[in-house]
Amino acid sequence: MRKYFYLLFFVFPVFLIAEKTTQEKEGYNFKQTVWGMTKQSVKNTEDKDPVQEKEDLLVYRDTILGLDVIAFYHFVENKLVRSGYGLMEEHSNENLYINDYEDLKKALIEKYGEPSDKWINGKDYNEVFWFDDLYKDDPSNWGFAISVGDLAYQLIWLTEETEIYLRLKGDNYKIHLSIAYISRELSILEEKKEKEEKLKNF
Repeated sequence: MRKYFYLLFFVFPVFLIAEKTTQEKEGYNFKQTVWGMTKQSVKNTEDKDPVQEKEDLLVYRDTILGLDVIAFYHFVENKLVRSGYGLMEEHSNENLYINDYEDLKKALIEKYGEPSDKWINGKDYNEVFWFDDLYKDDPSNWGFAISVGDLAYQLIWLTEETEIYLRLKGDNYKIHLSIAYISRELSILEEKKEKEEKLKNF
């Protein structure tokens, strides 16, 4: 049951109408790319070689706010449908990941405005989610709580063309901090591919 709620919290998309952001008004959805670009076109926007390349994936090393990250691009039918950043830095003090999350949150608010506070069903959206509240009253152990999957953070920004997710979660004593940008129009291609893969393995 816990895994089911975890999936609901981090995977199910939210669809609302929003104004175009400054980045989208300039013609870009993520870095110097737009949804639907081919893999080669995306490669042409980068000034370095990818550290990983597959038919449907490009991965680059990058930095944001002084943090070491990977920048990734995911393609379906040779169309860019999803991009984002994943934190590569490691902290011995696990609470520092929460500081990184707050720094990225502030930067995203400055760029896209306040995040959404409602689900599509109108219910209030909570940024912080406790799967097990064992450490809830002990902030000094919140980083550890994240690492074992007891605590997770997520915020959502919704623009006319893009869903943006800032996520801080963990499992098996590892913490993952990421920002995902998803095309609202082309994400249907991902859903179609996932269904086809399931049918192949049925």
